[in-house]
Amino acid sequence: SKVREAHYLKVKEFILEYKFVIVMFLGIVVGTLYTNLSGTTGNVKWNVFNSDYLANYSDITVNSMILWQYVIKSRVRDFFLIVLLGLTALCKPFLLLYLFYVGICCGALISVAVMHYGGMGILMYLASILPQYILYGISMYFLYRILYKRTARLKNIGIVIGIAAVLLVIGTYLEAYLNPIILKNLYVYLY
Repeated sequence: SKVREAHYLKVKEFILEYKFVIVMFLGIVVGTLYTNLSGTTGNVKWNVFNSDYLANYSDITVNSMILWQYVIKSRVRDFFLIVLLGLTALCKPFLLLYLFYVGICCGALISVAVMHYGGMGILMYLASILPQYILYGISMYFLYRILYKRTARLKNIGIVIGIAAVLLVIGTYLEAYLNPIILKNLYVYLY
């Protein structure tokens, strides 16, 4: 009984310590299952990452400024929502829900990429999220430490949120200007 209780406490401690990773992983599983089940039943046509989608990268010139405006608008909206809800009592459940949503999106996109390109689909997915998601992840980590963990004094909260915002803006710039070039070169390499 004591061994079982000790094991239970270790599992509980593990879950509490890594709950964000676990929730995101569960989201990835849900996104993967949904994509694969809806793709096999023929109910949904997945146009992302198909050959027509990628062929557009080699045939057109991307207006990076317009793309950047779109990307920054959507990313900053999410950022401010996270910050605003992070300052309330809804911080913990909202961050968990947001990471679950991000996991669903990741799982769905990875599955679609693999459906179209097999193992190379993973490379295609990575090319679509790098390097900007490294900066987005660091930005989210800063927000997590400052809002969820409450590890700083009030005057430092503004500084850390400012640093996270700068990382986010740099990430949006990379997503709009560098990422289309990476995808275009990968398409040329694959075909």
